[in-house]
Amino acid sequence: MKRTVRYTVLVLIAIINSLVITTSLYAVLPYNELHQLNMSNGLVDNIITCIYQDQDRFMWFGSSNGLSRYDGKQIRNFSVDNARMYVSDIKETSDDKLWVIANEYLYCFDRRKEKFVLPSFQDGKKAISVSAMEITGDSLFWIVKGGQLQCLKRHYKLVKGDLQIEMTVEAGYPFFLDEGESFSNLCASQDGHFLYLVTDKGNLLFFDKIAGKVVRKFKYSINPSANATTIMSEGEYIWVSSIVGGVTRLHIPTGKSDYYQYNEDARLSSLSHSDAYGVVALDNDSYIAVTWNGYTLLAPEENDPSKLLATPYTNTSFLQYRNVETRMISVYYDKEGILWIGTRGGGIVYFDFRQHSYMQYHSKKHNEISAQVADKDGRIWLGTYHEGIMRSDQPYAKSRPLNFSPVGNQKEVPVFCAIKDSCSKSTKTKSALYPSLICPTFSKPKRLAGAADIQFTN
Repeated sequence: MKRTVRYTVLVLIAIINSLVITTSLYAVLPYNELHQLNMSNGLVDNIITCIYQDQDRFMWFGSSNGLSRYDGKQIRNFSVDNARMYVSDIKETSDDKLWVIANEYLYCFDRRKEKFVLPSFQDGKKAISVSAMEITGDSLFWIVKGGQLQCLKRHYKLVKGDLQIEMTVEAGYPFFLDEGESFSNLCASQDGHFLYLVTDKGNLLFFDKIAGKVVRKFKYSINPSANATTIMSEGEYIWVSSIVGGVTRLHIPTGKSDYYQYNEDARLSSLSHSDAYGVVALDNDSYIAVTWNGYTLLAPEENDPSKLLATPYTNTSFLQYRNVETRMISVYYDKEGILWIGTRGGGIVYFDFRQHSYMQYHSKKHNEISAQVADKDGRIWLGTYHEGIMRSDQPYAKSRPLNFSPVGNQKEVPVFCAIKDSCSKSTKTKSALYPSLICPTFSKPKRLAGAADIQFTN
């Protein structure tokens, strides 16, 4: 027995541009899609040490000489009394506050007042010296300095209209590290149960926040001189980038590590340099690592997706990059699909992956795709100019291409817009493939001029 399903498709008479369906298959970052920001564009400095996107989608760049904000058009710079500030980390809490490590001290940047505030302990006499931090919730700050981990809690108060921030020490954990060993960085596990701490002697510690002790210990590098620069928790893996030690991927359940370093043999998988400064996850189970000599794409091997093949890109191996500063020391992949890379001397390099390498959905004849929408099962619906309505045979997945089949028998009807009908709980439909494309919806069903209802059976 056939099941009849009614869908409302708005057919509008207009001229459109064809779209392609992307499967996020990234290759080399094309030079013609490369963009740069530097002091000539208004950056306070060309040495970019850290990058962050806030909840309002502004980009923030920490540099060796202050903090810069970029809104897509203009850059504004901030510092304390025009003093030189080496910014090494930027994080955010939900109350419009940015938390910045500058000159190895913890600062709060009030985004509303565009002003730095230097927190202190309750005695009001001592600023907070810190080399790395992690924020859990909005009030608990985990900081490391030297060989000690501390948990701080922040308190706000207004004094004559000015914000003051006091910190109390909730707990301190002195660890007995190897002689001369210090903590380099830390991050929280995705479930919040653990802190992962790395040292400048190649050690990775699992700290149980509830038990208040270290429960596991690993070597994150085969080089005993490795000094961690960043650490990232992503799914079942921990990623550590380090000076001398390259990049390490640790599988948490098994404790197995994969090591990626520079290899002089060009035939082998290799980083662009063994001094690595950061790793970010892309949308297709691939990763970008930035190093002292360009970036490296870490992508699943064709025959064994559990393994990653390292492909380096430098200004010597690819001449189109010869004018790009490849001493890359920071990296960030934002919510819009833009990769930002901070360099030591060349400012910011960024790429828009939404316009990057892709696999196309091909039809037997030229066919403009005018609309796309995802249903609750993850299948992608297309409105087309020549073949009516198409639907993906499978739910969308980052790791595979999409195949489409016609739905109904209205092949010659041009479809220009597709929206979810009133049975949908969603008030706004975003494409899973192009987050920036939003199909218009209405609080009550409306008939648009020139629109027609199409019925089909499925």
